[in-house]
Amino acid sequence: MTPTTSEEQFKYLPKFSKGNFTVFLYAFWLLFMFSLSVFAQREKSVLLPESEAKKVTNQCSRPSPENFSATWLPSKEEIIEMEANFSKIKKLKVKKCCIRGAQIENPENFHMQYVGIVIGGKKLIYINAFPGSLTIGLRQNEDSTFTSEKSDHWKTSAIIVCDGGNAWGALYNPKTK
Repeated sequence: MTPTTSEEQFKYLPKFSKGNFTVFLYAFWLLFMFSLSVFAQREKSVLLPESEAKKVTNQCSRPSPENFSATWLPSKEEIIEMEANFSKIKKLKVKKCCIRGAQIENPENFHMQYVGIVIGGKKLIYINAFPGSLTIGLRQNEDSTFTSEKSDHWKTSAIIVCDGGNAWGALYNPKTK
């Protein structure tokens, strides 16, 4: 039998009261906004706020691109494509600083922070890579001992490595990959 009225056609759809519909719309909006804000595909990577660009590009123990003219916000697609090309990092060799000719064997093992910067008119993504041990913070207990615990501070604040350590940086050009 074919339904003849609108009410019969939609009788199997959930019915929303005004309050329930508002909650549904709010939940949908939150889900949509969350999907826009999740740029990094790796659990160990994050796109930093543009306000952190000056800090993250001012590493004290290695050369970093301090003289950029502006910042920009890379798209989700640009981040996904960059992360898909991480295998190319293994082929790069250190040109300046510390251990010339050294290579990164397993870039996927590092935590990474990304920031979009403009150098010489080119939109680039700076990658700040560091070991996961730098995501561990210390919490002082009531008895004045310390407990180490995982911290999310690296997801919003630039990690600066001074005097050694197993950290590195790289510039990625979304146009040339």
